[in-house]
Amino acid sequence: MYRKTFIEINSENLKHNVKTLIKSFPDYKYYIGVFKGNVYGHGYEAIKPLVDAGINYFAVSCLEEALSVRKVSPESSILCLQPIHINDIPEAQKNNITITISSYEYFKQLISTSIQGNLKVHLKINSGFNRLGISNEREVLEIVTTLKASSNINLEGIFSHFATTGIYD
Repeated sequence: MYRKTFIEINSENLKHNVKTLIKSFPDYKYYIGVFKGNVYGHGYEAIKPLVDAGINYFAVSCLEEALSVRKVSPESSILCLQPIHINDIPEAQKNNITITISSYEYFKQLISTSIQGNLKVHLKINSGFNRLGISNEREVLEIVTTLKASSNINLEGIFSHFATTGIYD
């Protein structure tokens, strides 16, 4: 190997940082860690110190990643940031995994299926990144109204991916 790069994770520093965040925001119900791509290549075991420190919600890219996190952290809440296939919804429900509604079309498909039990969802709003998310205000209102009236689908949260850092020259 010609490139001598590596990364070292100091779990004590991670725990300290998480505890500092929790101390700074004590009224929050959830403290979310985003861990996509096998915890950015470090393996799912790397989340254990964060759970010990107080992280109680994880965001991952896909259902496979959510199931891997579930094995390491059976009690934590988990959100799939990318939409999962409608056929995989029972697997997400069985493993208590929250799914994302990121388009009006996906929403229509979701409500036309027979959802058994309680399905937790988050709604992704497009704030200008234009990769995923709902942009149309009328569609957002319809989705929220429909989900609030649903007995099987629980709108747990709404999120976005900022289009810029907010720093301008």
